[in-house]
Amino acid sequence: MTLETESLKKLLLFSNIQSGPVAQLGRALVLYDPALGQPEVPSSKPARDEYLGRPTKILLMRMNYNEKIYARVFSEEEEFYDSLMEYKYKTIIDMIGASKKILDIGCGNGKLGELIKNELKDVEVYGVDISSNALKAAKKRGLITVKQNVDGKKLKFKDNTFDLVICGDIIEHVYNNFFLLKEIKRILKKGGRLIVSVPNVNAWYNRFLSLIGKMPCFLDSTEEDIQATPFFKNALGHIRAFNKDAIIKLLSEAGFKIKKIKGIGLNFKVKHNAIELKGYKIFATMLTKADSLLSKKASIASTILVEAEK
Repeated sequence: MTLETESLKKLLLFSNIQSGPVAQLGRALVLYDPALGQPEVPSSKPARDEYLGRPTKILLMRMNYNEKIYARVFSEEEEFYDSLMEYKYKTIIDMIGASKKILDIGCGNGKLGELIKNELKDVEVYGVDISSNALKAAKKRGLITVKQNVDGKKLKFKDNTFDLVICGDIIEHVYNNFFLLKEIKRILKKGGRLIVSVPNVNAWYNRFLSLIGKMPCFLDSTEEDIQATPFFKNALGHIRAFNKDAIIKLLSEAGFKIKKIKGIGLNFKVKHNAIELKGYKIFATMLTKADSLLSKKASIASTILVEAEK
């Protein structure tokens, strides 16, 4: 039995003997496998805590971690995030084509969905996210919203439902991202497409940062809300890392046919409230121009965007 499987079994047992939100969370996220058995759980709190052990605590921590990060992004950092993603949004809209029924997984505040609806006629845009605050904003922007943690859970849609699924900068936050991709394939219609983007750990500036002994961007070193890169002081919630080869391999193994691979630059012109750098405006203008140019090559781009087909 794997360590993670053992942890899931313990989390289920914990949810069965506890009350309150933690128990509800356990029951909602864990599917009991009868083959695992159901051994007796210690009744005293110290013994039970020892029995549950660190692996189970880590599973709970992962759930809470991303919820905390998302809550901050779509309250304090909304303007910065939307600006940063500007070029990616434009690229995705240009790739939509004739798709009419679209799902945006990790839709956030619904900005991309709103842009799609404004640009294209007769489209139906659904949005899934873990953040209630983000979904309220997305609903106001015209998306059909569904609240769901997509990590290890079956998506709340029937087979062969969507023409297009967008999964922008999400799977690096998801522990069970292979399962998520299989679920996306299930809900896509025959010939349906997936547009997925990931931050690139091999981005040109990360290569430079590594050479001078600095922490590359897009990697978190702790579960706390701390970031050790030169400019950012907040964690990003990334628990997976990707470069061009890694995302292509993952999608192929999940059964998708790779159609297009693009490099996308970031727009750094809106200052993040946690960036500590004098003369940021001049620096950001230069960085945005350099990133747009260098990101034309996907292997060193800030963001790697892949179009794949079911």
